[in-house]
Amino acid sequence: IASGSGPMNTRPAAKDFGEADGFLVHRLTNSVSQLILQWRMFLFFYCGPLERIEVLNEASGLTARTFQNLLWDNTILNVRRLTDREKSRGEINVSLAHLLRISREKGIACLDVPYEELLSSCETTRRYADKHIAHSDFDHAAGRKISSTNRGETTKAIKEISSFVQLFHKKITDVSYELVPRTSVSDEQQFLKLLYLGNQSSVEQTSEKIRQAKAGDWDSAFQSIYPDWLSDDHFRDNPF
Repeated sequence: IASGSGPMNTRPAAKDFGEADGFLVHRLTNSVSQLILQWRMFLFFYCGPLERIEVLNEASGLTARTFQNLLWDNTILNVRRLTDREKSRGEINVSLAHLLRISREKGIACLDVPYEELLSSCETTRRYADKHIAHSDFDHAAGRKISSTNRGETTKAIKEISSFVQLFHKKITDVSYELVPRTSVSDEQQFLKLLYLGNQSSVEQTSEKIRQAKAGDWDSAFQSIYPDWLSDDHFRDNPF
């Protein structure tokens, strides 16, 4: 989001950079914003107070673990994609290397050093993605070789990516972009609040059903409080 404006669209990018490069600038800017949003979710859910993880696990430990893996893998993979070369085997990649190319073509060389610093900060994250996510290297999977990354390294990589894109826009179009998504109340924090309330309600409902059963009110005790569409027992056996 540009300061004082709405979401970026393709028209200004096409006007400033041409059709092809305009598309690249638009797609890369929004991709980086989405990358930050996903990593923000990961940090909020899994790297804050332990009580947040407990809320997720209480609702469904299996689902919580799956979400954690998906957010981690997708973030690492997107860091790798964004820092690809301009082309691979003759095919154009939608990568930040194009922003460096565009700046050079406009006679602005001050992005060269920040781009090299960006690549350096992403090195361990990229290697981890190559060996464990984009591909499954046998020696790494078997524990014979080790490539690792961590939350701190990934956070630094994403910060460098964000700073580079902001610098690009500032130097090329003289626009300051706010890449951290300013989401509404229906974001990850609102999701966790509703899940917390749901967990509390579930405990209360269970206690009430036990009370009804002890009182001999079996009809109420075994009556479902959920609408039919909310669950599907057969789906567990065959989701396809």
